[in-house]
Amino acid sequence: NIENATGVHVASPIPSPIRVRYSCQVSVTKPVAKTMYMSGVYFGGATSYGLVALSDVLCWTWLFRIFGIAGFLMLPAVLIVLRNPKRRKDDVVPRDSPDAPTTYTVKQTAMAMLKCPPFISLCIAASVRNLGGYSLGSWLATFYKVHYGQSAKQFGSIVAPVSLCGGLLGSLAGGFLADLLSKRGAHWKAYVIAMSQVIAAPCIVGVFIAPNATVSYGVLFLAYLTAETWLGCAGAVVQDVTPHAIRCQASAVYVAISTLVGCLGPLGISAILETDACQPDYQFALLVTVPTCYVASSVLFACTGVLVHRRFASAPITKG
Repeated sequence: NIENATGVHVASPIPSPIRVRYSCQVSVTKPVAKTMYMSGVYFGGATSYGLVALSDVLCWTWLFRIFGIAGFLMLPAVLIVLRNPKRRKDDVVPRDSPDAPTTYTVKQTAMAMLKCPPFISLCIAASVRNLGGYSLGSWLATFYKVHYGQSAKQFGSIVAPVSLCGGLLGSLAGGFLADLLSKRGAHWKAYVIAMSQVIAAPCIVGVFIAPNATVSYGVLFLAYLTAETWLGCAGAVVQDVTPHAIRCQASAVYVAISTLVGCLGPLGISAILETDACQPDYQFALLVTVPTCYVASSVLFACTGVLVHRRFASAPITKG
């Protein structure tokens, strides 16, 4: 039931608001707009880590209830705040070409995605990145407990602000940097992600080999600061390379693929740990998987950038 609820949670709030956001903020550049929206990920993540600190005094049932109540309270707030924006002539989003269709059938939508190499490459790159990211998120608390002797209260109270500040600052920095460099071409968004993941990999290694928990927490902040630049930029690339009429569907497919594949990461960690069930080496398992996934995704994001560059050079798409 927990897995089903999580699936519904992920499926509903991602694709539709992407369309709403671009309708309301056409004048806002795409990496920055996407980053501002995805910053909610870090508020949510920090909240969850903070609630881990309460797991010693509250059972997990009540922690899930707290999350559920907070979600229900957000719905009326969104309905009250959200309004149709006033339009200006320069806010009208152009179509890809004068003869481009305004609607696509399911088959046409699927074919448009399958015939878009940058989109396929981006989905693969994001999936590999999520393999590492989901593994880290799922096993980080256990690692700190086993390797550094940190209690749930100690871990939650420190990682909550670390993930919030590091992730938020990194995401915003990535968005602004991608927006600045993408003036040279849309492919620079993918290159920004590639560079950030290469820089983040040594920081992730440092988290696992630090001599003590204090140093590890400090390096974890640097890891969040560098690694979390990718969410907003990658979402903006989806919008760049797909036709305007199917951007919402393309975002949904992108999120679905990268999320489903990413969920295999924690299972991979479990498989590595089971090779020595008597003395599971959490440090080794995380060192083998997380930095490797970050570096591999960096290569794939760089390849995506090359494909985006070729796509715009051979058949430019009007960006909205």
